[in-house]
Amino acid sequence: MQIGLKLFPQVEEKYVDKLAALVDFIEIFAKPEAEYSFVTKYGLPVIVHASHSEFGTNFCNPDKAETNEKFLNWAKTLADRFNSSKIIIHPEFIENDRCTTEYLCNFIKKHYDPRFLIESMPFAYGELKYQFLCYGPDQIKNVMQKCSIGFCLDLNHSSHSAYGQNIPLETLLKSLIELGPKHFHISDADLTKGNAKHLNLFDGNMDLKLIKSLLPANAQITVETPSGNLEKQKKEIEFLRSE
Repeated sequence: MQIGLKLFPQVEEKYVDKLAALVDFIEIFAKPEAEYSFVTKYGLPVIVHASHSEFGTNFCNPDKAETNEKFLNWAKTLADRFNSSKIIIHPEFIENDRCTTEYLCNFIKKHYDPRFLIESMPFAYGELKYQFLCYGPDQIKNVMQKCSIGFCLDLNHSSHSAYGQNIPLETLLKSLIELGPKHFHISDADLTKGNAKHLNLFDGNMDLKLIKSLLPANAQITVETPSGNLEKQKKEIEFLRSE
């Protein structure tokens, strides 16, 4: 298993300095104008996560085409700069009747990059207002085939999806793993709230023991938890490294 650390623009370099030796790669969140130039000193592979709806994008919404293109192009720019092998993108959610899988796929094809990975999403419930795309294996497989891209299995999102649909987590995860995810994200969550907020591991109620038992031995997985608590993030990396 290879373990990576997720970085957001507000992260402090001196904080990353204390964790970089413990991980195998870095994942950066491609908010426009965020450069992350300091990560080159670690000599680690860098993968890129395109900006998502929190910053105004929705790749399945034609009304946001200009913003979507700007933010996706920045992700591709960073990926080129760091020689990244992966660019992870959210399919997002249906916020109006113009948001469709068909438009998402057309947008991806227009801006196609073989490094694209579509990310698994939650199911709409609780505080989540909208129905997400790619919340289950059929939807993800459809996008993978139509767009000729791979996918990233976000274990927080898919735990929310299983909980929201009232189906066993093990059943959903096994069906998703059968699709051959090229990357994984892990964080914890309070599934009862239905807001997909990413928590540090052991701060939520996800079945982390089950999740870890299902991960392929060669999984590449990003610790996608809040930065700032050094000891918590060290513990998370140790948990994933342990037998």
